[in-house]
Amino acid sequence: MEKYVNVTCWGSRGSCAAPHTNRMEYGGNTSCFVIETESVILILDAGSGIVPFGDALIGRRTELRKEICLLFGHLHLDHIIGLPSFKPIYRPEYRVWIYGGGRTGGILEEQLEAVFGPPYWPVRLRDCPAYAGSRGIMAGTGIELPGDISVRAVKANHPDQTVSYVIFINGKKIVYALDCELDQETERELLFFAADADLLICDAQYSQEDYEVHRGWGHSAWPQWAGLAAQCNVREVWLSHYAWEYCDEDLRTLENKLKKVLPRASCAKEGMEIRL
Repeated sequence: MEKYVNVTCWGSRGSCAAPHTNRMEYGGNTSCFVIETESVILILDAGSGIVPFGDALIGRRTELRKEICLLFGHLHLDHIIGLPSFKPIYRPEYRVWIYGGGRTGGILEEQLEAVFGPPYWPVRLRDCPAYAGSRGIMAGTGIELPGDISVRAVKANHPDQTVSYVIFINGKKIVYALDCELDQETERELLFFAADADLLICDAQYSQEDYEVHRGWGHSAWPQWAGLAAQCNVREVWLSHYAWEYCDEDLRTLENKLKKVLPRASCAKEGMEIRL
């Protein structure tokens, strides 16, 4: 069987969904990226973008069922809001494993059920037919996932013990670093862990001008990541997690500036896909 790694963006917004007509070019759903190989589906975050992905997955009638692993960097609402409406988790023919950066001292399943269960949702996570279990991942640790996937968690600079991930899959290296305000410590770690990565998916919540009034909020401006990616010799860069206020025109302007600085970088759009 041919080995491949396919990455698709299903949600590119940060903090809040943006279901507006002037935001549809880059998309209005919150964070969700899907990595697929011949045997495994690895979902990065379950923002509202996981909902249309779930529908599309069920619609693949001829495809063999694959293991599904879901990886959270942290549990803020914009990153988990789509999980209760992810249809495959209610279908017994699927198996969904959940991993993520939960808060210290808490059990990941219990933390998720604070939202995914009564009184906020009628079904508990543990009662979903496809739910196979969960495990917390702390910064500085690693974990092996089905399909010979290795994941390393790296501390991110964002409230509530957020982590970034370095993912080794089918001979490729993908770095997922949303919700991370670059400072001296995180830059030093990412310069090491992201070196020569095949794909870097990173935080671009703000323009440089807007970042100046949001310092300390746990998000970055796009020029910071462009500079780091250039130093890391990353093959492809996708900026994401845009503030919901930015319309398509704003993001087109940002992307034009970005490509002048780093031609191999793009602003992630819903539906954007790459085979590594």
